Amino acid sequence: MYKSVAVKIISAVFFFLYPFALLGQINLNGAVKSTEGDILPMANILILPDSLIITSGTGGKFEVRISAGEKQLIISYTGYETLNARIFLQSDTTVAFRLPAKVAQLKEVIVNADRFSSEDIVQSTRMSTTTLTQKDIHAIPVLGGEADVIKTLQLLSGTVRGVEGSSDLFVRGGAADQNLILLDGAPIYNTSHLFGFLSVFNPSILDNVEAINGAFPAEYGGRLSSILNINSRAEVVDQTKISADIGLIASRLYVEQPLIKDKASFWLAGRRTYIDQVVKTIGEELPYFFYDVNGKLILQPSSKNKIEFSFYSGEDILDIFRDRNNDGDGFLTLYSSGNSSQSFIWTQALASRWVSKISLTRSAFRYNISNRFEEN
Repeated sequence: MYKSVAVKIISAVFFFLYPFALLGQINLNGAVKSTEGDILPMANILILPDSLIITSGTGGKFEVRISAGEKQLIISYTGYETLNARIFLQSDTTVAFRLPAKVAQLKEVIVNADRFSSEDIVQSTRMSTTTLTQKDIHAIPVLGGEADVIKTLQLLSGTVRGVEGSSDLFVRGGAADQNLILLDGAPIYNTSHLFGFLSVFNPSILDNVEAINGAFPAEYGGRLSSILNINSRAEVVDQTKISADIGLIASRLYVEQPLIKDKASFWLAGRRTYIDQVVKTIGEELPYFFYDVNGKLILQPSSKNKIEFSFYSGEDILDIFRDRNNDGDGFLTLYSSGNSSQSFIWTQALASRWVSKISLTRSAFRYNISNRFEEN
C-alpha cells in the first residue's frame, strides 16, 4: 500500500513540474552543407555542454529541442574539415553550417621498373623471356627461409613443379634434363641440394636471371625445353662489404673487396648446412651435409673492356657407417654428388654499338657411391 502511495506522489510531482521544464526548452533547426553548397547527409553534430549527439538527415537538415544558453557545436563529416561553432540560444533558432573540404598533400611517388621487362619487351622480337633480379627472388617465401631461384621460376606460367618441394623445372611438357642451366656461361648439370629440396645457387651472388621458355636463340642450342641463364655479380665495387645470413637449413657468408679503385675487385661467397654439427654436440650423428663456394675476380682496365674470372664448387655428402655388433667393424656407405665450374669472360665495346664477348668455360659433374665392408 505504501509503494502505491509513493508512486502516486512522484507522478503528481512530475506532472506538476513538467510544464515549467518545458519553459526552458527551445527548438534548434539547422542544415549542414559544404562550402560549394553540396548537401552533407548523416553529418555528426555534438552539442556541448549537453553532451548530445545527433546526425543530419538525408537532406542535410537537423532539428533538436534543447535548453537555452550558450552552446558549442562540433560538426564533422568524412572528407571535410571539422567545424567548431559557438552560439547563444534565447529563442527558437535556425542556423546553417558549411564545411570546407579536407585537402591532403600526398608525398612524392616514385615508380621504378626494370627496363627490359617494361620497354624492351614490347620493342624486341624476343618472346617467352622473363628476367628476375635478386630482389624478386628474395620476395618469395621458401623452405626454411632460404631464398631459391628455382622455386621462384616454378611460379611462372608454363612451368610445372613436378614433385612437391623439388628443385626440378618441367617447362611446357619437357623433362627436367631438357633444360640448359648456365652459371656465368658454364652449364650446371646437377641443380639441387638436400635431395632435390634446394637449388645449388647461392642467392647472395645473384645479379639477374634470364629464363627463356620458348623460341630461344641459336647460341643456346643443345636443349629442347628451356634456357636458364644465371649471371652473378659483375660490378667493380669501391668499398668492402661483408654480409652473413643464418637460416634453418644453411648459413651464408658473402665478402666483396676492392683491389684497385674503379679497376679491380673480387668477391667470395660460401654456404653450408650446420645441422650435422649441431647434432654432434649432443652426442648424435647426422651423416649428411652440403656446401657451396663461389668467387669472382672482376677487372675493368678501361671503360670499354671488362674481364671476369669466376668459379663455383658445391657438393652433397652422405657418410653412413653401420656397426651391428658394436665392435668397430661394419658397413660404410659414402655418397657424394656435386658440380664445379670455371668461367673466363672478356667483354669489349666496339664502335657503332657493337659488343664483342669472348668466353671460355669448364664444367664438371661428380657423382660417386662407394661401399666398404670391414672385417666380418
